[in-house]
Amino acid sequence: MTEPDDSLGPTLPPGVADAPALAARPTGAPLPPPTGGAPASPSSPAESAPGVSASSGSEQGAPALSATTADYDSSVSPVIPPLPPMGAEAGDEAPLADDAVAASADFVPLRSDPPPTLVATWWLRYMLALSLLVAIGVTLAVEHAIGPGGLTQDPVVVAPHALAAVLLVVWSVLAMVDVERIAPAGRYQRPARGALAALLWLLAFGAPVAAAASIDRLRERFDQPGDDGWAVLIATAVVLVAFVIVWLPFRYVAQQGRRVGAPAAILVGWFWLSLVALVGALAIVSLGFDDMLGEGGLTSTERVVRLAVAYGVPMFVFTLTTWRATTVIDEVVDLRWRRWRAEWEQTLNDMAAQPPPPPEH
Repeated sequence: MTEPDDSLGPTLPPGVADAPALAARPTGAPLPPPTGGAPASPSSPAESAPGVSASSGSEQGAPALSATTADYDSSVSPVIPPLPPMGAEAGDEAPLADDAVAASADFVPLRSDPPPTLVATWWLRYMLALSLLVAIGVTLAVEHAIGPGGLTQDPVVVAPHALAAVLLVVWSVLAMVDVERIAPAGRYQRPARGALAALLWLLAFGAPVAAAASIDRLRERFDQPGDDGWAVLIATAVVLVAFVIVWLPFRYVAQQGRRVGAPAAILVGWFWLSLVALVGALAIVSLGFDDMLGEGGLTSTERVVRLAVAYGVPMFVFTLTTWRATTVIDEVVDLRWRRWRAEWEQTLNDMAAQPPPPPEH
């Protein structure tokens, strides 16, 4: 038996006449029949296999197998798909560390700090309203008991009014503290200061007294012909200044109340409704109310009625407006605090639900 010549390429099976035809045949096609012989029967699986001769165990079939393996390109590396983690079901993917970091980075808290501690002021407004009502009742009772005069010096009358003034100042100071804690002032907003509110209230309490004392001193010049004009101008200026000073604390508290969301109409009416009631009562008294009560002098009952119109009605309107304004500010502050607490609790729950950070490598 002759040795195959490697220089001529892979050795073909004996009897195959056309080597290019064998190279051009499609994969899986049977070998062409040998030249000059009968076609091979495909009854045997070995005979129908590509690149294998009829005698699969002979030396003639070995070169055909080497020709088949020579077509394999050894420079191409196989691609192995990644295996799923142990214990993972089909379709489940393990979360990546970058996803956990992104979830933590996207978390935006509703509140970054817990709600502040507020000072309870509800009891002050109750005591304030009660003291104002007591002041009205005591004043009318003293007028009926002792007669005209001496009301401003009677300690029974002065005590409830002084208590109401102190309660109003204390409530304003604590309310401004709560307003500043629950809604800190911005860059272009005026901060709520309790000391400033107390100072404005003290000036408002002293302004009417100072105005009345100034007008009493000017009455001596009203009788002099040359000084009437100057006295009227000075008295008018004193009244206007006293009016502005009395208005300042109402305006300051109303501004701070509107900053936290209190209705503006209620806070504005706190001062202006009381002023309208006072002007109306004084107009009724000055337009002949005394003549309607009695010509021969006023009895004790008529004096009480006169005082109730001139003092009781404006004071009662002031009590109602004060109660309404203080209640609105306290309720708005309380509602904002409750919302802050709810948002803080929600922030804590959301923070606890965040995935843990990935381990550092």
